[in-house]
Amino acid sequence: MVRFFLPALAILVLLGGAVYFHSEMRRVALKVVLLETDLAAASVEQDATAVRLAAAQQRSSRQKSPLSGQADRIAEQDALLLERARVILDLQSKLEASDLGLELAASDIRRLESELKSELDQREGVSSMVDEVAAALRAERERHSKEIAEARVFMPETVRQVLVTANQCLRVDGQQGLRFFKASKIEDKVLHDVQLFDSDATALTTTIYLAGQMTFDLDRSTGNLTLTLHEGSMQGPNGRVEFDSDGHTLVLPGVDGANWEIRLPFLVNASGEYPVPVSRKKLLRMPANQRLVWLKRVNHLLGQADNLTGYEVSSFLNLEGGRFTGALLLGYENRGNILSMSVEANELWVHVADGSGRVELHLRDGIIRQSGGVTPISETGYILQILGVEPSEAIETMQGMVIRE
Repeated sequence: MVRFFLPALAILVLLGGAVYFHSEMRRVALKVVLLETDLAAASVEQDATAVRLAAAQQRSSRQKSPLSGQADRIAEQDALLLERARVILDLQSKLEASDLGLELAASDIRRLESELKSELDQREGVSSMVDEVAAALRAERERHSKEIAEARVFMPETVRQVLVTANQCLRVDGQQGLRFFKASKIEDKVLHDVQLFDSDATALTTTIYLAGQMTFDLDRSTGNLTLTLHEGSMQGPNGRVEFDSDGHTLVLPGVDGANWEIRLPFLVNASGEYPVPVSRKKLLRMPANQRLVWLKRVNHLLGQADNLTGYEVSSFLNLEGGRFTGALLLGYENRGNILSMSVEANELWVHVADGSGRVELHLRDGIIRQSGGVTPISETGYILQILGVEPSEAIETMQGMVIRE
């Protein structure tokens, strides 16, 4: 029993020691915590004392130097005023810059408005021009379409036979380059929708006449056949030219009037009386190839002239002793394409005055057609001065076939 009691007692002693040691340890820890708390409170009190001391020193300093504090406040106020003044100046500068910017912007706006207006005006002009060109192109296309449509329509056989006969009459009269190509009908001695070609073998040029209407007027007394074309145009080396309101005339001098009247009585309007008798010599015709050569020479001479009106000998029958018989002279306004006058003369020649140095074109026995009407050539003849051409030039060009004074 003693054997079991001693170990139990030892255990109890150890347990009691442990409990006592643990209690002491807690008490010591509590004292440590209290000491730390007191130390923190002392530190806080020390800090508070330092703050109060600094405040006291500051109050003492202010009480000792009242004027110095007032000066500091004045300095602070001055600095504040300066800062405000700087801000005000900065705002004024920005405002002035803003006003200048607004003025520049307004100027730019006015300039842009002006440029925009100019651009709009220009665009309007271009648009108007485009519309005009488009309208002209449409009209030209419609005209070509109409011409193509008309060209595809076959001629009535009677009209074809009339044109064949007219071309035969032209050959009899020595008109080798003039040829009727097409027409649609004949009404009241008027040929409708005519296509007429005129070829110049020497100059290698062709003129095409397109006319809505054409009339044939024969003057028996002069032997001239006048073809008048209305409502159309001519297309030649100088481009396309519209007929004026009075129409375009082609005068064929010295035709065989009786032949035209007999073969085409339903087409030819004849007036006057045939001269009787007519000498056989006057009816003689120079061969066509020789006439072309002399036409080229005399027209070259007229082309060298300085006259405002451009003159051209269109045709003649013969050349006898320097005089062209059955001649047709045409005059073009401002040396252009507008026919202003024509002269049909039984005689035409180049006159050279060696003494005065004049070169003239003399015409006799015929008529003059101008815008004012038709007038006969007087007994003294009709004289045109060829300006800017020397007698020697005229003689050389005409190879001596001139009448000299």
